[in-house]
Amino acid sequence: MTQTLAHLTEMMLAAARKAGAEAADALAVEGTSVSIDVRAGKLEHAERSEGTDIGLRVIVGKRQACVSSSDVRPETIDQMAERAVAMAQNTPEDPFCDIVDAQDLAKTWPDLDLFDTYEPEIDELREKAMETEAIARGFEGITNSEGAGASWGRGATILATSNGFSGAYESSSFSLSCAVLGGVDDAMERDYASHSVRHNEALDTPETVGRKAAERTLARLNPRKVKSTKVPVMFDTRVSASILGHLIGAISEFN
Repeated sequence: MTQTLAHLTEMMLAAARKAGAEAADALAVEGTSVSIDVRAGKLEHAERSEGTDIGLRVIVGKRQACVSSSDVRPETIDQMAERAVAMAQNTPEDPFCDIVDAQDLAKTWPDLDLFDTYEPEIDELREKAMETEAIARGFEGITNSEGAGASWGRGATILATSNGFSGAYESSSFSLSCAVLGGVDDAMERDYASHSVRHNEALDTPETVGRKAAERTLARLNPRKVKSTKVPVMFDTRVSASILGHLIGAISEFN
């Protein structure tokens, strides 16, 4: 996979030089994913997607332009480079426009262990989704289901520059989710559980995800009003992550 992407970045850099770029960097990304959704014990949706995307940034003097495409034919790459250079020549100058000096290019980088070679069969994903939903629906008080899903994906990314850098990495993802409803009439509540990991062996079991979805839904039933008081507050992990996101956004805006 990465060899094919490396060839694409080489083609883009060569096309950029031919079109008149003084410097350039090229990005190529390839991915494959499979997702299965079930509801009420029946298969509801199955999807497989594969694709390759490329991007090119060219620099002419202190001007730059970026172009991208999902068409990787040689003639398309040549046209991309020509258009990018033409765009760069007609954009305002940017005094900070440049690529990293050759002596500052990374030669090595850590392996973050993002890739699992395991590729599940579609039937395995379907069975996991089916089992997850069945476990959640088996709890007393759960009255309906919005479905369960299982998915898998893998991808590769490579970045190359006209002054000699080329770096690539591969990644994978495995996920399992379920959403159910509890209660009846106007006293119904809904909640969900999901888990996503890089390695298949680290993925929660259908029993764990289904149980969490059911327990969270049942915990919402028959809510009670809390009197005004001062108490310690504990945030659910799904909420705490979003709070951190807001804080980071506020800090970035302040700076």
